[in-house]
Amino acid sequence: MTEKENVLHALRHDGKAEWIANITDSVRFFTVPQSRDKVKEGLDWFGVRWRDFSPLNEPLFEDISEWKERVVFPDLDAIDWKTEAERLLPGLERESKALWLSLSQGLFERLHSLLGFEYGATSFYDDPEATLELIGALTDFRLKLMERLIDLYDPDIVDYRDDYGTQTSLFFSPEIFDAFFLPSLKRIADYVHARGKVFVFHSCGKVDPLVGRFAALGADTWDSVMPCCDLPALYAQYGDRLGFSSNMDMQKFDFCTEEEARAVVRYYIDTLGGRNNLLLWDLYPMKLKLDPAILRDEIRTYGRLRRS
Repeated sequence: MTEKENVLHALRHDGKAEWIANITDSVRFFTVPQSRDKVKEGLDWFGVRWRDFSPLNEPLFEDISEWKERVVFPDLDAIDWKTEAERLLPGLERESKALWLSLSQGLFERLHSLLGFEYGATSFYDDPEATLELIGALTDFRLKLMERLIDLYDPDIVDYRDDYGTQTSLFFSPEIFDAFFLPSLKRIADYVHARGKVFVFHSCGKVDPLVGRFAALGADTWDSVMPCCDLPALYAQYGDRLGFSSNMDMQKFDFCTEEEARAVVRYYIDTLGGRNNLLLWDLYPMKLKLDPAILRDEIRTYGRLRRS
């Protein structure tokens, strides 16, 4: 079995993966720059201002009942997607690695980037009808974007990214998730599966109450899997229904010794690797003080000792 085949089995949690997958070995992770969902500095394609890859919490408007007049959706037809794809595709190593398309600014993240975080997190109560309408329109837009990207890039994996919690709690109740987001997310998951792709659902924070819902809406794998969550309990409950994809404990990796880092890797493999439906990350968007080669070596060696 190749690394690519193994990781796709792991993410599909179908019981066929033979070892613990490592992202550097098995996945080519990419975003599409021209989509402008997330920018380092300046305005994104909705007109939201960003700095250091974070929206500045500057509301474009403060009354969600006005969203139809105030939200200007990007014109997808005005972008030369084909030329961008012709430039990017030759370097994607798709024969040896699974192609992972990452789509940032999920429905809640886009909602609060438009409204500001405070109003974005309370609009469910202020005007639930208008909030549902806007979320539905954002879902329609997201599906049109995904259609173009899947047509051009034919990824193996589509990663939907939307963060729902702090390190201690959710931003909103599970009931709000059910009422405002779950139906739209089910549409997205169904579309990804209809195109024959693995659907990865990324959500950071202490999202324990939502993990079962990620499985129910059709996610193949939950990505992020942070140590603030009760990982042993979540794996015991959902390990037969979800793959798990984790960058482990990034905060600890900047301050620990090599042996402590290796112990973290072993903990994640022991806790979440019983069915080999686990992908671990030795690749980070920022530079760690710890050499990622240490993580890579431990994932490869200890992860294969546990192979089926």
